[in-house]
Amino acid sequence: MTTDMQQAFETRVRNSYVALNAKQFDVILANWVEDGVQRCTGRHALGGERKGKHAISAWLQRAGRLMPNWRFDVENVWVTGTPDKADVLVRWTLTDLDPVGNPWHAHGMSYARFVNGKIVEQDLCLDSQAVAEAFAAKAKAGLEEAAAAPI
Repeated sequence: MTTDMQQAFETRVRNSYVALNAKQFDVILANWVEDGVQRCTGRHALGGERKGKHAISAWLQRAGRLMPNWRFDVENVWVTGTPDKADVLVRWTLTDLDPVGNPWHAHGMSYARFVNGKIVEQDLCLDSQAVAEAFAAKAKAGLEEAAAAPI
């Protein structure tokens, strides 16, 4: 991939995180193939593996409900491959608010494999302990879904 193509891909990825912060899930899902696979580390309501756009959509909706004030700050984007087959790694920091309004943070990385411009596979590796603790506090405060089994 040429430098110009890498820059264009990086811009596309960064714009996806802008859409994610705005909870524009239709924009996010437009980047996926129908039978894509998404995994998230940790034993919490967002952990585990999902297959297919419908399950990924349900996961995004749940994530939005559990973290209504989320913000992903993208720190780095790495792109390798060709426009037909690209690997993308994104390093970010997630910030949300706990039940009393204090911010909490989870650092993480996302790996995505693109084929023909669409995501076929994504792995989210994050500070799952921070997420589990934040969700436990939210469940204790009455947000039952924070203690739900993964989708």
